[in-house]
Amino acid sequence: KIIDYTHHFPATKRYVRMEKVEGTWEIIPQQYQQVLIRYTGYGEPSGNLPRWLANQLLVSSTYDTFVQLQKLLSKEV
Repeated sequence: KIIDYTHHFPATKRYVRMEKVEGTWEIIPQQYQQVLIRYTGYGEPSGNLPRWLANQLLVSSTYDTFVQLQKLLSKEV
């Protein structure tokens, strides 16, 4: 489960922070030594950021997370 930690960090003008962040990760075993990884999440940017840009950033950051997770899981232990 992912929860919002916005209040733990001081505000700064250099960054647009995500607020109202919520999400869940599910790891579901499948056949043949595979797993299904499902991420469901929500975040709302603070400040004056266009909705289309915020949506694009949310999608690309989620995709990047899955790519990095795949690389990590592909490494031999």
